[in-house]
Amino acid sequence: MKAKFLKKALAVEMALILVLAGVPVKPFSQIFNMAAITAEAAEGQNNYTITWKNGTEYKDTGENTISQKTVATVGDKEFDSLKAAIDAAQGDETVVVYADVDEPDTNPGQDQTWGCYSKNIEIDLNGHTVTFGTFATNYSFTIKNGTLNCALNNISNYYATLTLDNAVLNTPEAEDEYSQGISWMADCVEIKNKSVMVLNGNAYFNGWYSEAFDFYIDETSSVIMNNVMLSASDEEIVIAEIGRYLPTGYSFAKPEDEYSYRIFNDKGEVVSDPVTLRHNDEYTSNLPDITIPSQVWTGSELTPEIIVMDGNTKLTEGTDYRVKAPLGAVQDAGDYNYIITGKGKYIGKTTATFTIKPKPISITGVTATERNYVYQDTSVEISAVTFEGAVLTKEIDYIVTGEMDDDKAGYNKKVTVTVILTNSNYTFGTNDDTTTTTVNIGKNDHSEVTASGAAKYGADGTVDLLSFIEASGSLGAVSVSDAYNILYGTPTIEDDGKKLKFKCADNSGNVGKTAIVTIPVTGAANYKNYNIVVTLAVEDKIVPTLAVSDFTKTYDGSPVTIGELTKTAKDGNSDIDGTWTFEGTPELKNVSDSGVITVKFTPTDTTNYGSATTTFTLTINRKAVTVKADNKSMVVGTTPEPGLTATVSGTVGSDTVNYTVTREAGTAVGTYTITPSGNAEQGNYAVSYETGVFTITEDVPVVKKAPKAITGLVCNGKAQVLVEPGEAENGTMYYAVTTMNTAPEDNLYTTMNYAATNAGTYFVWYKAVGDKASTGTKPACVEVTIQPIDKTDLNEAIADAKTYYNSIKDETIYSEVASALKTAIDSAKLTAADDNADETAVNSSKAAILQAKADAEAGKKEVDDVIAADKVADAISKLPAGDQVAVSDKAAIETAREAYKDLTEDQKKKVSGDVLKKLTDAENALEEAARMSAENETAKRASELEAAKKEAQAAMNEQVTVIQKGSKFTVKWKKSTSADGYDVYARYSGKKAGGPAKTIAKNTTTKTTITKINGRKIDQKKIILVYVVPYKIIDGKKVALGESTAAYLAGAKNTKFSNVKKLTLNQSRYTVTVGNTSKIKAKVTLVDKNKKHLPKKYAARFRYKSSDESIATVDGNGKIKGIRQGTCTIYVYSVNGLAKKATVLVK
Repeated sequence: MKAKFLKKALAVEMALILVLAGVPVKPFSQIFNMAAITAEAAEGQNNYTITWKNGTEYKDTGENTISQKTVATVGDKEFDSLKAAIDAAQGDETVVVYADVDEPDTNPGQDQTWGCYSKNIEIDLNGHTVTFGTFATNYSFTIKNGTLNCALNNISNYYATLTLDNAVLNTPEAEDEYSQGISWMADCVEIKNKSVMVLNGNAYFNGWYSEAFDFYIDETSSVIMNNVMLSASDEEIVIAEIGRYLPTGYSFAKPEDEYSYRIFNDKGEVVSDPVTLRHNDEYTSNLPDITIPSQVWTGSELTPEIIVMDGNTKLTEGTDYRVKAPLGAVQDAGDYNYIITGKGKYIGKTTATFTIKPKPISITGVTATERNYVYQDTSVEISAVTFEGAVLTKEIDYIVTGEMDDDKAGYNKKVTVTVILTNSNYTFGTNDDTTTTTVNIGKNDHSEVTASGAAKYGADGTVDLLSFIEASGSLGAVSVSDAYNILYGTPTIEDDGKKLKFKCADNSGNVGKTAIVTIPVTGAANYKNYNIVVTLAVEDKIVPTLAVSDFTKTYDGSPVTIGELTKTAKDGNSDIDGTWTFEGTPELKNVSDSGVITVKFTPTDTTNYGSATTTFTLTINRKAVTVKADNKSMVVGTTPEPGLTATVSGTVGSDTVNYTVTREAGTAVGTYTITPSGNAEQGNYAVSYETGVFTITEDVPVVKKAPKAITGLVCNGKAQVLVEPGEAENGTMYYAVTTMNTAPEDNLYTTMNYAATNAGTYFVWYKAVGDKASTGTKPACVEVTIQPIDKTDLNEAIADAKTYYNSIKDETIYSEVASALKTAIDSAKLTAADDNADETAVNSSKAAILQAKADAEAGKKEVDDVIAADKVADAISKLPAGDQVAVSDKAAIETAREAYKDLTEDQKKKVSGDVLKKLTDAENALEEAARMSAENETAKRASELEAAKKEAQAAMNEQVTVIQKGSKFTVKWKKSTSADGYDVYARYSGKKAGGPAKTIAKNTTTKTTITKINGRKIDQKKIILVYVVPYKIIDGKKVALGESTAAYLAGAKNTKFSNVKKLTLNQSRYTVTVGNTSKIKAKVTLVDKNKKHLPKKYAARFRYKSSDESIATVDGNGKIKGIRQGTCTIYVYSVNGLAKKATVLVK
């Protein structure tokens, strides 16, 4: 079928008024090009306004702006072709349109298998207009929020609904009596939510095999039939359904010699003008009360009892209403929706739910399977469960778990049994889903245990058997197999009952030979009797006795390290150094690695000790893990249901646990338990399970996200979006804009109405509307303001310029600059005061005042630069000439230079070169004067330091006395008038020099007591070296001025040597001639005559020093030699620092 389309260009933003009662409607060809049509009508009125848009880009309901090149989206996929998007969409996915589409030669669906789409299609036109040729689909088709111009073809003859939701459908004019603008050969047409169906051509409804036909127009919508020829497969039903909406006095009938129905008026004439079909108040718009009592599942298909009441009158199916049953068998527990459609005086349709409740059952018995003990396994297999009221199959109808309180062996052990029903046709209801039973857990076989021990021939040895003895077990009598007679006597069990004690025969020839000792273990709680077989070996070295404590931890994904163990290796009571390792390098990190573990000890001293092994019990406990069902929710009737999931907490790294998630059966509104289940013990984890809640809510529209006001809007002469769109759940968001805080009439709401152009305060009203207008939420509003053109920047620029003007207007030097700025300010004020000034004028005035202020600043700067440069030049001109510069001129020269540096680059350019040369010459002359002054100062300081050193050294030569008293000694010296302080050094002879033992920070004393050397008490048995260094603080640092002669003294407890108590000279004055010699004679008296004088390796018995070697020198033997005429002093020192002096006259 080829549609005939007539094109007519229409102006953007033009409105077409359709007067729907008694006034001809524009034919399809004249409205076909409209880009986005919305239909609105005030309550009780017949006027509909249809408006179309230009190519403006639209925002979607999220945060993104869809660019114009994107024509449509399906989910997050974008398409530049609407047909491509429809082709790609899966059943029940929504295709959202973002641009007008004008493709009259495109026929969606006709290139598909069977020449039509075989899926439910929903198109949200999003305020746009789409024009196609023919749209072909065999499934339901929903058109929302815009205008679709095309022929529509459905030949499904089955269940399919055509829905207009806030939409306009324009069908083309018929080319002949056999072509249809719409052929909907299915069972339902629903026109709601301010929608308009314009039938310009012929129409065919209802297929041969479809259900009874439903045609529904709600109170806000209408159908315009423009000279339509109406046909149907079930003519009686179709004519009755559509005829209910005809205006009073109009009816359907067949003209003579025609096969199709036409509209006739009350005069029996065919009406060729458009006729509007709308909701008729004489019919009951809503069906009366509907009740469908629930039934309990029986295993057979059930037929519901549908009760429809109008007050006290029970209505009759077929006369007052008809029923459409759901597809498939109504058999299993759950909710089944029946569509009830009014007939006769009752119009409209509604959905009623028939609930088949699960059958209540209870647990009557369980059978547990006996087994033997398994370490840390508390689970018990439940082989069967019996129920009252049902025979169920394990793993198909239910899941069952059994759990003991512990893992121990025993008889009649309590088992807690939990049953989870997986067949939704059954429920425990108020009955328990748990019960208890008993089971026998037998003792398990225990494999033979081997151990080893060793000792040196002739030595005792022990083997720790604790790790090999299971709980409650005890050791029996020892049996020995000793073919080589390596043992001395029979090994025994020590008193603690946990160790094997043995002794090797004292025969070195037995090294390397072994004996076997067998010890039975009886009475273990969880194991049958078993043997521990110990191999004893003779070593040629001492075998350490090892002890390793048992180790327990909770699984954490990390292996146990040898360093974590508490362990000892001993020879008797002595610890032995060595290295510990695990035997066989196992990775001990999993629960399954628990058990008896062998460790090896390798001694460091392998000459006397041999390697040894022992065991300990390792227990790795399962880590607690929680599997918590995630809460889920959905609207009643949602398919598919949200997937059931759970959150696992407590696992390590990438570890996982296995579980399944099921929920309590039911599809009615309410809450249901979500149950995760699985094994309680899974590898390294002890798993616990927590339930969640599955909530089914009513299908009621909810404002999920309220619109958000867009702030900062400024009037720009164009329409601006006022809010970020909201989101609705179970419905669609509708908006209306008012200038008063009063909710508008319902007919003013549309899906896109939230924009405005003029400045002012607006109230954007919004609500969520469901499939039925009566289910809409209560209107709420968001207040938004569009500000007028903002002159703040201009006013600020004027104020800024005025402030600057005030700062310079009173200065005569700036009069010309200030006058020009004043003129610009006055001009800008006129623009700021002009309410009619447009944005261009405001911006121009702002630019002018900013430039005027900048010019004023530049003019003032020029004046300031000249003044500043002249001031600096004047300061430089007052400086002395270069040959007259002295150090005292430094401040004036530096001030002049700094003043020049402080000038800007522009100001510096205004200082002449001659002036700058005078400043440079003065600086050079100052540098030379300063250099000469510094050289003089340096020479002076060097001379003063040399004098200080001479004075200080003379003082040190005069006297440094060390007096020992008990455990300490006192050092005395002559004061140096040049020193700022003294460092007193004391160390043991032969040791490296360290820091001073004492520091006299101020020249306030010439003695100190030494009690410690190197921070420790003085060792009185050693020889001690003591000397004094006077220092002066120069530039913050110590400078040594001299050094006393070193004094050596024996400690008070030294058994060999004694200190000098007295030093004497044979004479105190000597006279020699130049070139001749004389010898000083000295002697000492020791403190202890029974001890020796300190030997020469420490210091000579007598040491000599001349105060002035230019007059007389003295050698190490005390021989004086005259050098030149004069007088000097010769100092004589004992080894411990006692000093005497003699005066020498050289002639």
